[in-house]
Amino acid sequence: MEENLDMSGSAPVEQPKQNAIGFDVGLSVSTDVTYDIPVGFDAEGEVIAGITILSKNSQAYKEADRKLARVQLKKSSLRGRPLDFKKDSDAEEFLDQRESTDVALAIAVTVGWFGLTNAGAEYAFTPANVKALYAGNSSLRAKVLAAAEEQANFLKR
Repeated sequence: MEENLDMSGSAPVEQPKQNAIGFDVGLSVSTDVTYDIPVGFDAEGEVIAGITILSKNSQAYKEADRKLARVQLKKSSLRGRPLDFKKDSDAEEFLDQRESTDVALAIAVTVGWFGLTNAGAEYAFTPANVKALYAGNSSLRAKVLAAAEEQANFLKR
């Protein structure tokens, strides 16, 4: 409460503090908030399959990103020269690095799923299946990474 003098100059009168209006940066700090990306729907439009992810602010994402950066820096140092994109081999190396980085980051933020099947059987949530899913499905991988970056998905409500 803030204190203000009333018009007569007598004792202070407490005034309620007004909350600031805007984007509360503290709402997106929690790294344990998850978000379910819907990937399958029934005939009525209800979600029957989804992937549960963490945000780009999560410790899992940050650790994976740092690990990948270290590996790429070491490769660059061992190569002893920057990539030359005029060379097909260097361009391919860059594209392979980009794809493997995207797969690793999608794996890092994925904490579960529901309703996924393979050939009519439940597709179990295992490290091998998560890697296979993202290595083989670039559009789903891109959807996961985009959702992990969308801060609004992880705001406490």
